[in-house]
Amino acid sequence: MASIPTAWLEPVVEAAVDGIESPARVAAALAAAIGADQVLTADVDFAAGVYVVEDPRFPGSRYDADVLLTPEGMHPAVTSYLDDLGDRSPRRVSDILTDREWLATVAYQQVFRASRARYQLSLVTELTPPNIGRGWVLTRSSRDFSDADVEMAARILPALAVTAALARSVAAKKAAPAILTWRESEILLCLSLGASAEETGAELHISPRTVRKHLENIYRKLECHDRIHALRKARDLGILGP
Repeated sequence: MASIPTAWLEPVVEAAVDGIESPARVAAALAAAIGADQVLTADVDFAAGVYVVEDPRFPGSRYDADVLLTPEGMHPAVTSYLDDLGDRSPRRVSDILTDREWLATVAYQQVFRASRARYQLSLVTELTPPNIGRGWVLTRSSRDFSDADVEMAARILPALAVTAALARSVAAKKAAPAILTWRESEILLCLSLGASAEETGAELHISPRTVRKHLENIYRKLECHDRIHALRKARDLGILGP
């Protein structure tokens, strides 16, 4: 297997280590080292029913891809990782499906076709079965990723995984003063199990409106704006289990 010049690796590793709080810098370094039209972060929480992807280099690029949580819409890379939890090596969609099979999937047709993300390379930085997954997805529209690109990704992945863990630790320390009430913790627990506001209200004998009011307070205290990030921060703080 051909060796990869250290000069290509160093910018990504440095960006990962120095840019713990700047995913955009890591994305830019990945794009430069491997080459990609998009460098997407992917946050998945099956229990909460949330699948979010975005290119951190471009504010406003974030979008919910909940269809990828359905059995018919499951991304082939996610299925591949879940089938073998011991293997987190980077992989292309073309390692899993033929081009014809991939282009016919719900995932491609409903989520990635519009952005012409035909060719993809996935790097998983966290996998907590059966619910949580986080990582990066590099995409191209005109050519697939080469074996050398996959090798580069494999050499970069350990630094990305370590710094992802450090980033969660930094976020937890910053949020340490944010303490939830018992009721807020109960609501967050229900949401982590995939319950809706209506289902949570029925379980706790309060109205959905009250649940949503508590959610506003939870987001404010945890400095978050959506469910998936609130659940992530709550887990990092130890409010919720892994």
